[in-house]
Amino acid sequence: MRYTKKEKGVSVREALSLPALSGVNVLGGESGLDRMIRSIDIMEEPNIFPFVQEGQFLMTTAYGIKDDYQTQRRLIPKLVEKNLAGLMIKLSKGYVIKEIQTMIDEANRLDFPLLEMPENFTHTTVIDAIYSFFSLEEGKNYKTVEDAHQKLMQAVLNGGGINEICRTLYQIIQNPVAIVGSDDAILGSYPNSSWTSHDVSTLLKNKDDQMIVGGRLFAVKHVPIIIKDYHYGTICVLEVGHKLNALDIAIIESSAAVASINIMNQMLVREMEIRHKNEFIFQWMQERIHSSTVLVERAKILGLNLESYKNMLVLEIDQFEDVKTLDTDGIYTAAHLKSVIRFTIEKTLKDHHLRSIIGDKGETMVILIEQHRSIENKVESLKQLAHLICDRIAEQTKYTCTIGIGRPREQLTELPSTYEEAKKAIKMSKSFNQQQKVIHFDDLGLFRLFIHSNQEETQQFISELISPLIEYDSKNNTELMKTLEAYFQCNGNMSKIAKFLYTHYNTISYRIERIQQITKMNLENEENRLYLHLALKLSNSDIYKKFIAAHL
Repeated sequence: MRYTKKEKGVSVREALSLPALSGVNVLGGESGLDRMIRSIDIMEEPNIFPFVQEGQFLMTTAYGIKDDYQTQRRLIPKLVEKNLAGLMIKLSKGYVIKEIQTMIDEANRLDFPLLEMPENFTHTTVIDAIYSFFSLEEGKNYKTVEDAHQKLMQAVLNGGGINEICRTLYQIIQNPVAIVGSDDAILGSYPNSSWTSHDVSTLLKNKDDQMIVGGRLFAVKHVPIIIKDYHYGTICVLEVGHKLNALDIAIIESSAAVASINIMNQMLVREMEIRHKNEFIFQWMQERIHSSTVLVERAKILGLNLESYKNMLVLEIDQFEDVKTLDTDGIYTAAHLKSVIRFTIEKTLKDHHLRSIIGDKGETMVILIEQHRSIENKVESLKQLAHLICDRIAEQTKYTCTIGIGRPREQLTELPSTYEEAKKAIKMSKSFNQQQKVIHFDDLGLFRLFIHSNQEETQQFISELISPLIEYDSKNNTELMKTLEAYFQCNGNMSKIAKFLYTHYNTISYRIERIQQITKMNLENEENRLYLHLALKLSNSDIYKKFIAAHL
């Protein structure tokens, strides 16, 4: 027979304080009286373990184990293992305490409440008393939580921010409170002296439930702040004043809902600021602001001082379109992803003592980095930072990104040229399948010549020289393309080509001859050799691969 209550329950200590249970005797485990009773069950035989649930309070006559000391010795540890609330025994006539001394010893050792039911009590007496208390406490607790929620809401409606929520919550539960953002930065706390950013960051990173304050170790309760299935922060409560009970935790959980409203408001304000900055930055990059004076003045209105931000990275989120297919709210998902990436970039640069201005539009993010002695060697320093940013974004999200870097410019009005070069570097890197996550415009080398070229002409040029070789290999199961690539890798040295491809020298000679016959190109001729090498390089581009797929 099982009587279940889904509510958080009542402690064994509170149950024993009820007038209806005044005759109950504590046989052992007095130190465990704060265990919570969440349901009540009657144990008719000792093999009940597969059926018990956490928080259950058991009642029994224990008659079946009166003389079975081995079962008595195993019983209490098993109940502790299952995290039960306690055990109440009604001793039958002729039953003396010393006959269950083994159980009493185990209860004391394991701090597990072992109680004696008075002779004039029945199981119903205990069940009615505890569940009547449950019902009474439910009403009181609901009102207490509701009152606390109203106080917290009033603090927000009166214009209070996160710090005011912390102060109000502290007044209610009498324990220090900190509200921490998803980046582990403290958004607010009360009293302020109880928390440091380093302590909180370490606490959350290690998922600890204890923290040292003033040389003493205290328990810490974490309650997440969830908005639309995303984790935006945590409420941390330090158990300095007193140990938190179920009612305190319910109030803290209620405050998480209130804090989420405040955080949402902050997010809306921040999103508005970001939107205005984005519009400004991309108008600037698209050369729609021609005067440096107007540029500087508009930046000041947005709280930006551009003069020291002349280093630029342009980041493109790979497979960005896939983000919007993840769930029914793809736009929010994309915004959240960019928020995480933005934070990761800011945190990475901050770790190097660098401040940044970031703008985003679609899959593209412009990262302006302040001048600093740590990046005096601009090109190499920016490349190193870019690689680090790519790595950290990959760690924080399942997405990758590509970063382009343009040539440095000294004038603010010239930075759009740097932006265009960075964008072209990204485009050409992806088009020609270079698979580089960080690429400088100058690294494109020969490919820079094809940025503004006619795409159809380029495809035709490649097709005239390379398509016949691809078709020949496909029909005859040969490796002329592979041999041509090796030819240029080995600078035309036939012996090296043979060794590189693990192929006989005469076979290589035959293949080179066939390549020249098919392409009508003489590899001894410098101009012909250049054409073939260039066509081979270009043939690795995505542009040409799409062309081939459509025409073969």
